[in-house]
Amino acid sequence: MSELSWSKVERLFELEELLRDKPRTVSELAQKFYASEIEQETIKLESAQRILRRDLKFLRQDKLKRGIVKSDDKTPTYHIPKKHELNQQEVLAVHTIARLFDHHAPSKSQLNHRMVEKLKRELPDHIRAVLEQSQKNQTPERPIQLSRTLEYINDAWVQKRQIKFQYLKPGGSGTWRDNTVSIYCCEISRTNLDHYVIGFEHGFQNAVRTFKLSRMREAKLLDTHYEIPSDFDPAKYLSNAWGIMGDSDGHSINVKLRFKANVIHRLEEGGYPNMQTLEHHSDGSRTIQIQAGVNSEGIPLEVLVWARSWGANVNILEPPNLREIWLEDAREILRRYGSQS
Repeated sequence: MSELSWSKVERLFELEELLRDKPRTVSELAQKFYASEIEQETIKLESAQRILRRDLKFLRQDKLKRGIVKSDDKTPTYHIPKKHELNQQEVLAVHTIARLFDHHAPSKSQLNHRMVEKLKRELPDHIRAVLEQSQKNQTPERPIQLSRTLEYINDAWVQKRQIKFQYLKPGGSGTWRDNTVSIYCCEISRTNLDHYVIGFEHGFQNAVRTFKLSRMREAKLLDTHYEIPSDFDPAKYLSNAWGIMGDSDGHSINVKLRFKANVIHRLEEGGYPNMQTLEHHSDGSRTIQIQAGVNSEGIPLEVLVWARSWGANVNILEPPNLREIWLEDAREILRRYGSQS
């Protein structure tokens, strides 16, 4: 392999991916790799086909064991059979993962694209066709820097190298701050499905902290390597997380709320962590309690955001400081818009 140019190495890897997708003729492969060159007449179709035949011959060598099968047709096709066919339950799981990733991918990077393409290849043809149709024009536009940041995070985590980036903390001083982090875990928030990084921050806090991808910029890989501590337990760290804010400072609190009867059926649909029912009331309402991690100001911010989404159907009872924030929100709305009623 050392005698090959990088362009050929990349082409060989991509060729394998295409052959895992479905059977293809040499002509189809030539169009995949050299469509623009053929159209601009900088290379002839016959020359492109000759290049691909050489590549196929190389990959079909017994010693490489790539498993490429050639059909006996007059115009033969080439493909790599799947080693494992998905069962019915796995089909739904793979489809769900692909849809979630497509909706919530932090960028349109090649890293994301190739991952989704690999997932799609595992699906039956009729389901894959539906998935591809559903993806058209639905991926949200994201800032281009998120793509680069995500790839730096991926490289840093895989290679166990520290990463340096600037971070803008919400509700802070409003200035970007340099952070150097050893990444322990990458996590998706259960509430907003955004991407987060959990790792040890060196310098300002000297502790394990959580960072949101969209609040990072100017990421840079460092040459300093690290090991993830054997006693780091992401499940424990996030045990009191309503979304992603766990016991980053070793502290959590109990939040008590009372919901009106007309929304109890929605509450019972589930999926809410660390929730327990304290009391069923005669009017059908219910008092529940949630254990949740807090931010540096001692506020369970994620629970507050969630409680706000229920509007007048919820009453925050405890703790007093959270109830006061919630009530002040209501007073501010009344001051601004009460006269318009």
